Amino acid sequence: MKRGGINVPNILPSIRELAEENDVEVYDTALPVNFLHGIIDRFGYNPGGHIVWSYDYPATLGEPVGLTEQGKATVEEVDRLGASFWGRLR
Repeated sequence: MKRGGINVPNILPSIRELAEENDVEVYDTALPVNFLHGIIDRFGYNPGGHIVWSYDYPATLGEPVGLTEQGKATVEEVDRLGASFWGRLR
């Protein structure tokens, strides 16, 4: 990548690379807005690049999948919270 005439190496893996590493095949980087706002409100960060919405079978309606350590920890905590997290999303 070139910025200001200087070659800058891209040291961060792409979402595609992270998805491949985590065996996620069918996904969307756009998270459902209520889920996105719930993560921001509860965990204090924008999960873009850390979590994708996977449509891999059998999740026909989709489910969050963490791609980074932070994303995986967040998804684990959301799973642990269950209805106390999901029930607050409106």
